[in-house]
Amino acid sequence: MKKVVSFLILFSIVLVFAELPQTYISLTEPAKYYSLSKLLDGRMSTRNFSNKPLTLTDVSTLLWSADGITASGKHRTIPSAGALHPLEIYIHISNVKDVKPGVYRYSREKNAIELISDGDKRQEIIGNAVRQEWIKEASALILITSVKSKTESKYKERSGKFVYLEGGAAMQNVYLMAESLGLGTCAVGSFDEVKIKKIFSLKDNEEPIILMPIGSI
Repeated sequence: MKKVVSFLILFSIVLVFAELPQTYISLTEPAKYYSLSKLLDGRMSTRNFSNKPLTLTDVSTLLWSADGITASGKHRTIPSAGALHPLEIYIHISNVKDVKPGVYRYSREKNAIELISDGDKRQEIIGNAVRQEWIKEASALILITSVKSKTESKYKERSGKFVYLEGGAAMQNVYLMAESLGLGTCAVGSFDEVKIKKIFSLKDNEEPIILMPIGSI
């Protein structure tokens, strides 16, 4: 009789748990045969670079991926709250074939880079980026900045959130494009904003968001 009672109790417990909703649902394997899937699968932060110089095509492609104009002529490579586009893109060049070292501003409308100041400023950048010495091996360094007032005109106190979301989208695009080009990068968020702003000759209403050293691997 005890065995029967024990069996009934155990059977009741099994029924109760069998009726509970599932917490997890097993998914199929990700479809990694798509080109974007392969880039996401290979994306990583890289801090070791070779001495092989970048090409002007590398630079053009990376800058375009960050916040360039798409084939439609009306849209950008990243979404923007209210289509206000507060981001600006700069690049410090130190080892790019046929381009002299210096700080340049990306002009998406002209598909060009405008010289802001000449000379290799890697040591200045390293000195104001928590002494991350590996940066000196990079052939170029992209700086993503924002003119927050463009977004504030519509979104007021919410503008900060939207600006940083757009900066993150630009950062990820650079990561994926670097992977596509066989290059390496690593996002750097620890730096002296005042000093970096001075090195890149940013405007008073312009703030640096993130640095991305780029190099061959």
